[in-house]
Amino acid sequence: MGKVMFSNMDDLMKHPVFNHFGKLCQIPHGTKNEKAISDYLKEWAESRKLECVQDENLNIIIYKQASPGYEGLPSVILQAHMDMVCEKASDCDHDFEKDPIKLYLDDDILSSRGRTSIGADDGIGVSLALAVLEDKMLKHPKLEVLFTVQEESTFKGIETVEAKWFNADYLINLDYFVDNQVLVSGCGGIGVKIKLPISYELTDYEMMAYEVKIENLTGGHSGGDIHKARGNANELFWRTLSLYEKDLDAELVSIEGGTSRVAIPRETKGVILIDEEQAGQLEELTFRLQNEFRSEYQVTAPELNVKIRPLGPYKGKYMYHPSLRKLLKLVYLVPNGIMEMNGALDMKGLVESSINQGVMRAGDNFFVLVGEIRYSHISSRNFIIEKIMALSELLEAKVELFAPYPAWKYRRRSDLRQLAVRTYRELFHEKLKPVAVHAGIECGCLLEKLPHLDAISIGANCWYFHSVNECVSVSSVNKVWIFLKQILENLDREFEEE
Repeated sequence: MGKVMFSNMDDLMKHPVFNHFGKLCQIPHGTKNEKAISDYLKEWAESRKLECVQDENLNIIIYKQASPGYEGLPSVILQAHMDMVCEKASDCDHDFEKDPIKLYLDDDILSSRGRTSIGADDGIGVSLALAVLEDKMLKHPKLEVLFTVQEESTFKGIETVEAKWFNADYLINLDYFVDNQVLVSGCGGIGVKIKLPISYELTDYEMMAYEVKIENLTGGHSGGDIHKARGNANELFWRTLSLYEKDLDAELVSIEGGTSRVAIPRETKGVILIDEEQAGQLEELTFRLQNEFRSEYQVTAPELNVKIRPLGPYKGKYMYHPSLRKLLKLVYLVPNGIMEMNGALDMKGLVESSINQGVMRAGDNFFVLVGEIRYSHISSRNFIIEKIMALSELLEAKVELFAPYPAWKYRRRSDLRQLAVRTYRELFHEKLKPVAVHAGIECGCLLEKLPHLDAISIGANCWYFHSVNECVSVSSVNKVWIFLKQILENLDREFEEE
C-alpha cells in the first residue's frame, strides 16, 4: 500500500487534481455519451477566460498562453480523453446515464469498492490537464489542451481532430497507468463484427428451462490485460454449453455476454432446455465444470462461478439445431486472446497481436459477435482478419470491420523522452523506464496528422481498467502531478543527447 496522504474524501477533494476528478465523476460520461462533460469543460474554460473551441463532435481544445519567459518556446499539446468504459457489478443498480459515480478512499486507494468502473481511465488524465490550466504559478510554454471523445469505442474524436488547430512541437498524452514508466509506443486496433444467420423452432413437448451463468471473472482491458490469463466468460460459456449439448442434448434459447469489445468479458449468461429427468445430471456436470474452471483460474479468478438456476417448464422457441451446430463451429474457431508476441522490440513479454471476443448476443435472425483486434504490424492485423473472413465465408456469416486506428510507432530519437527521463531522475532519484504497450493510444492518430510531433505518454498508477475493480493510487497521482509540472517548466532547458 502506498503512502497515505489524505484521511478522508473531503481532504482529498482539495487536491488540485482530485478536485477536478471528483467533479467529473458527478457527470455521466460513458463513451458516446459525452455531451454533458464536453459542455462542462467548455463552460469551465470560458469562466476562466481561456480560449476554448468545442467542435461538432464534442472534442474540446483549450489554449493557455505561455508564462513570462517561455513565450519563444515551442508549444505543447496536453491530451486526454473524456469518455469512460461503463462496467458495473451484476447486483449493482447504478445507472451510467444519470447517476454520479460513488468513490471511496481506502488508505492510498480510490475506488468504487467493486461496484462500478470509476473512469480513472482517463478522468485522471483530464484532471491533470485541468489542474495545469488552472495553476497560475506554473511555468510553461503555450499549451494546447485537447480532450477527445469516443476513445473507448470508435476513436471518432481523435480521428476527426484537424491539424490546423495546433502549432505545437511536443505532445504529452495523459492516458498511461504506471508512474515510473514513460510510454513511447502503442498498438493499433480495429473492431470486428461477425453476424451469423440463425433461426429458431418450437419445442414439440414441454422441457425444463435453466439459466446458465458464468460470473465473477476479473475482466479488464482487452489490450493491457490480455496476457494476464484472467479468462474470458464468453469462451467459458461455450465450453460449458458444448458439454451440455454433447452429454444432455441441451438446446439453446438465448445467449448474451460481455459489455464492450475493449473489455475482457467478466460475465455471460444464457438459457438452455433439457428433459426434466436430466436435472441431476445437469447439476453434476455444472459442479464438475466449476471445479475445473476454478482450478484453471485459481490465481486470476478464484471466485469464478458456473451457476444454473431453474426457470421452470418451458414450451416455446429455441435455436434450430443446425443453427446451433453452425454457431458452435464459429465460436470454436474464431481466434481469441494472444496471437503473437512482439519480436521487433526488446521488451520482454510484449504482445504483438491479439483479438478479444468482447460482446455476443443472439437475436431473432442473427448471432452477433463483436471483438477488438490489436496489432503492432499491419501484416499481422491483416492475417487475423483473413482468418476471420475465411471462417465466416465457410459458415455463411458476414463480417464488418470498423473503428480502425493506427499504431504509435517508436521514435528512436526523442528530445521530449530524454527530458522526461532526466526530470524524473532529478525529482525522484530513480530511473524512468521507456516502454511500449499492447494498447491503443491516441498518439498514433495525432501523429498521422502531425508527424513532426515528439510524443510521450505518462500517468499515475491505476489498476483494473474497464472493470468494476478499477482503482487509482492517490500518492501516485500526486507524484505524476509534480512530474508533469516539472517537465513543462524544464522545457526551457537545452536537450541532451541520448
